[in-house]
Amino acid sequence: MGPVVILAAGEGERLKRGVGDVPKPLAPLLGLSLLERVLLTWREAGINEFYVVVGYMAGEVSAHAQELARRHGFSLQVVENTCWRQGNGTSVLAVKDRVTTPFFVSMVDHIFEPFVLKEFVSEAVSKASTVMAVDPRIPRVFDFEEATKVCLEGDRVVEIDKVLSDYQAVDMGLFSFIGPEIFHALDEAVKEGDGSLVGGIKRLVSAGDMVAIRLENGFWTDVDTPEGLEHARSGLLDWVSCSQDEGWVSRHLNRRFSRWITARLVSTSLMPNHISFTAFVLAVAAGCLFALDRRSLTILAAVLVQAASVIDGCDGEVARLRFMVTPLGGMVGYRAGPLR
Repeated sequence: MGPVVILAAGEGERLKRGVGDVPKPLAPLLGLSLLERVLLTWREAGINEFYVVVGYMAGEVSAHAQELARRHGFSLQVVENTCWRQGNGTSVLAVKDRVTTPFFVSMVDHIFEPFVLKEFVSEAVSKASTVMAVDPRIPRVFDFEEATKVCLEGDRVVEIDKVLSDYQAVDMGLFSFIGPEIFHALDEAVKEGDGSLVGGIKRLVSAGDMVAIRLENGFWTDVDTPEGLEHARSGLLDWVSCSQDEGWVSRHLNRRFSRWITARLVSTSLMPNHISFTAFVLAVAAGCLFALDRRSLTILAAVLVQAASVIDGCDGEVARLRFMVTPLGGMVGYRAGPLR
């Protein structure tokens, strides 16, 4: 598997209504910046080598990326794209003389649950061609009007554009390039005044060099606006709150409360172990009250037992959202599957 090129050069002007004058890669989402969340999600898919292309507020984004590399042990190079205003295709061209092939391309503002990237990587490495991820679940695509539509014949991409009358899926912003053809295509597109990545992709499509991987399970979204950021927040909380091996009470009662609590704890300095310890203390306190065998304390003990059960679910949710799951925690905690 090759490295991942993260396109993080854009200004993100529409998102500023929600986060202020913060560069988009640093916008917070459930305790992590968008850039940190994207990098950690790719690492979950088995990749630890990255090129982060910066442009708008390059110094601040570069410093953040380097700090993330030190904190998490990424193999990471920052590449500045001075032509970022011309389109995100120029950000791919910025790594032309640095990246080795094959390589992946991902957007800093496209958020995926880890399952989705794992499936994409698994499928992409088995293909002997350039591939892109597409989602055929059109009714579930957030902000569909802004999505790039894709026309397919089998698994072959035959047309791609934001405005298509005939389409079967939308572009998910995930690509795997096995050779330098994308750079030639982007050079041609830029010469004709189109600096977008789609401009280069269209040329590969015209040459019959683009295969689609349909990803029909799991949550993903594009974060372009405050509404998109809230949709990403809600979708990720739904994912970590989704358990496949719990009873009715836990699934329909406990998880509703734990989801609300997790949304507030995940951006604090509390660690999952702190939350686990709190649940343990509540359970011990409930046991002590039950042991006193006083009718007046029984209801309070029962409430503490239920509270401990709810909070016990929060540690796993926070751990998953922050990518802090340990082998032991994953073994004894709940297992969330893909959000379908």
